[in-house]
Amino acid sequence: LSDCTSLLGSIPSEIGKMKSLSRLDLSTSGLASTIPESIGLLSNIAYINLSMTKLSGTIPGSIGNLSALTDLILSRCRLHGTIPETIFSLKKLENLELYGNALTGTLSSSIANLTSLKRIDLFSNNLSSTIPSSMATISSLQIIHLQENKFSGTLPWELSKLPVLSWLDVSENKITGPIPPLYGSMHSLKDLRLGSNKIYGPIPDNLCNNKSLNKGLTSTAGCDAILCPLGTFSEAGFATTDTACKPCPEGTSSIHLGSKTCQVVTRKNLLEMLYDVIGGDDWPEDRRRGWNSDLAECDWEGVTCGENGDLIGLSFPISGSKI
Repeated sequence: LSDCTSLLGSIPSEIGKMKSLSRLDLSTSGLASTIPESIGLLSNIAYINLSMTKLSGTIPGSIGNLSALTDLILSRCRLHGTIPETIFSLKKLENLELYGNALTGTLSSSIANLTSLKRIDLFSNNLSSTIPSSMATISSLQIIHLQENKFSGTLPWELSKLPVLSWLDVSENKITGPIPPLYGSMHSLKDLRLGSNKIYGPIPDNLCNNKSLNKGLTSTAGCDAILCPLGTFSEAGFATTDTACKPCPEGTSSIHLGSKTCQVVTRKNLLEMLYDVIGGDDWPEDRRRGWNSDLAECDWEGVTCGENGDLIGLSFPISGSKI
């Protein structure tokens, strides 16, 4: 019943009585309302695709009962709420696509329990917190697509252990820190998308010299094929076959590697960069007051300004000391 736009209404709760059903594809239909909890009674279901519908509400936790499920595709709906923890008990799940919704919360470290997972696509949601390093234990994982969320923290170096990972896209998040050098030793990696984050250099040489990465553009563009350097930008955040990293217009700059735009750099921008580079998220809570907020920087903890607003002193912890 996929691509049946004249199919309207809701999914009836009686669907749970179809015990022998192995495949359910209602994608690109006119279905609305919510996904019934009774869907968790389909004990033989292996494939569910409800993408590109008007289904709203939350993802039923009862889906975690579907022990035969290999594909769960709920993309481009109107779903909100968190990803149910029960989903991470699906040992046979190979494909998890939840992109294009309004999901919030975190990506649980329990994802490591999805030992058959090959693809996870959570593009364009509102997920936050850090990217779980526990994903590194899923040896079958080939595609990680987390673009356009609110993930923060650093890139987990443990992902370099994934033996067949070919595509890693964490662009347009709030990732900080450098790129782990071990990423350059991932021989299976073909596409690496890191732009529009808060990443700083240097970019590992073994990535810049990886001729099979990002369509082999490192052969001609070098490190620019990974991320555009400071003071430059491109529509993708890195050099492509169509667009090179271009210098920022006079009077502006980019403030992180892989920028898609340039801006006038302010004192606040520079202090925020300092905070990221020296690991401000690890400071004691009382020392982080005001930082990376809408408060004027003179009101940030440890920032001292003179009567005319000029910055005259900084005090912040580094390895337990202050400078």
